[in-house]
Amino acid sequence: MNVRIEDQNLRFKISEEELEILLNGGDLKAEAMIVAQIKPSDSGDDISVNNDGAGLVLNVPKPKLLELSGMGKSRDGLSVKLGDLSLSLQVDIRKDSRKRS
Repeated sequence: MNVRIEDQNLRFKISEEELEILLNGGDLKAEAMIVAQIKPSDSGDDISVNNDGAGLVLNVPKPKLLELSGMGKSRDGLSVKLGDLSLSLQVDIRKDSRKRS
């Protein structure tokens, strides 16, 4: 998982294999200066982010993970705007063996 923070944009980029982990109910964690984590979520209809003081947790409902999976090889990914903050979750197309949609 790669996490990029620029201005008011927060982008999570994952591999195809990491997408499968999320689809199977697992979560992903990356640690650097902050801890960033992606978790499948059974609540809510859209992507949300929590800042617990120690890091960031991106909560992604299962239907959104299925939507991301169904996109195939695409740069678009999922995105949501939370106030001034833009969040996106993408599958890295350089390592994606899925066909283009």
